[in-house]
Amino acid sequence: MQAYLVRLLSQLDKNPLSPYYGCFDRDFWHYKMASDFPSATYQMGALSLALAYTRPICDEYYRNETVLEYIRAAVRFWAAIQNRNGSFNEWHPNEQSLVATSFTAWGVSEALLCLSPEERRGVSADLSTVWAKVGHFLDKNIDTIALNHTAGSVACLYNLYQLTGDKAFLSILDKQLNTLLKHQDEEGWFHEYGDPDIGYQSLSIFFLAQYWKKSGSQAALAALSKAVDFLSWFVHPDGSVGGDYASRSTKYLFKYGLHLLSEAAPQAGEILGAVDESRIVTAAGVDDRYFTFFLLPDLLLSHGLESPPLEKDRDSSGHSRQFPNCGLIVHNTPAFQLILNLRKGGAFKLFDRRSKSRTASELGYAFSLRPGKVMTSLGYGRSNSRISQEDGQTVITIKAGFMAYQAENPLARLFILFRLFNLTCERSSLIHRLFDRFLKLNKVKANKPAPGLLERELVISGDSVRVRDRLVSLPAACRQVYAIHGLNFRYVPSSQYSHPGELLLPPAERLERRKGEEIVWEHSWPFS
Repeated sequence: MQAYLVRLLSQLDKNPLSPYYGCFDRDFWHYKMASDFPSATYQMGALSLALAYTRPICDEYYRNETVLEYIRAAVRFWAAIQNRNGSFNEWHPNEQSLVATSFTAWGVSEALLCLSPEERRGVSADLSTVWAKVGHFLDKNIDTIALNHTAGSVACLYNLYQLTGDKAFLSILDKQLNTLLKHQDEEGWFHEYGDPDIGYQSLSIFFLAQYWKKSGSQAALAALSKAVDFLSWFVHPDGSVGGDYASRSTKYLFKYGLHLLSEAAPQAGEILGAVDESRIVTAAGVDDRYFTFFLLPDLLLSHGLESPPLEKDRDSSGHSRQFPNCGLIVHNTPAFQLILNLRKGGAFKLFDRRSKSRTASELGYAFSLRPGKVMTSLGYGRSNSRISQEDGQTVITIKAGFMAYQAENPLARLFILFRLFNLTCERSSLIHRLFDRFLKLNKVKANKPAPGLLERELVISGDSVRVRDRLVSLPAACRQVYAIHGLNFRYVPSSQYSHPGELLLPPAERLERRKGEEIVWEHSWPFS
């Protein structure tokens, strides 16, 4: 744990004579040429330091007065970079980011709640206006596209109520909570750009469980019970979770919310007992941004909490589940587990239960006709599927149209224009909201049709799985196609991280094609 805390302190400007004293964004305060503004998300480091200061996690940090001073400096710097409308920026100036506002306000308020009133002196008395502006911003901004943002707002607003005693925060919280519960699917998942994602599902649980634990809200507990049940289906036999078959392709798991729920929702304990740290993305495998902002606080909050022993393996009994609202299928036998997404081009993962290993990760296909533009079957919205029973076999057929994705970085050409827009037009909250929605719907969630069709047939027979893929209607200029096993094309900042075991997957396989030919790929996996 000490190595993680040393890494955290290396990101902090510890010079009290610096104008950026307390800033955790090393790209901004130290490298200087790498960033022209401080990203507020790094200030989540204040919470990690507060946890190390108040809990016996590491002797050097526990009740260390220097650490306490660094916490105060980090909180003061966070407050100083607040926008006039109460928001904070994550990716660019005047971004007015909902996630940077709700998540960091939660982190800073949680850090202060860890401290005694005496220890808060020097920062908390100066924050009443900051909290009021955060509440005003969250009252005007509710996210229904990525619900983990809304869950973060709920946890944040309850903390602000605890710190101030102001019931106005509870009124705003009710609006955020009602939105979150309204948009939770009846199958238990929270929307992440229209579909469920496993890592972000655990993040929503992380925030909502803390609100439930502090408030006792039964409505929150009911939602959490459904959310945990959904999540429990996507812990794999090898101890990994989630991945590229889900909406945002994340492969991490927030554990603290599950620890809080381990008695109220026993399946939370089952998940904790089944996950293998060596098979998921952890704080050790991410960059400084998501180390500080995402995974280190969860690691420290969970420190010392025991994962309950796994008393049963529900899936090995042969139970299976189909989630028709999102297209996910979990097919279990005592020999193997198959997870398939009918809505995402038939992407699937296959696991051998006996060896507890991943056997296949057949996501789809991709090709490029010019640099920076990729066409792939691994997209949402252009899939048709049918499931039938034939001669004792389950036959699943999917027809998935290809989608076009922009792989190049547009700021390589347009940075100066983008910054001018940030510093002028985007000062307007209305223009910012329109631009933010444009980016989410047209650049992140966008599914632009492209030439090409994948016809996939999966046949499940006893203890074997067989797949046959046909690629048809490809453009004449397409001469090679890549079969992809572990790539994601949708823009998701917290994806594309490495984890132990990923090198067991084969590299993308190049398939050559003559003009006018279709491509056929077949494989079978016997488990008898």
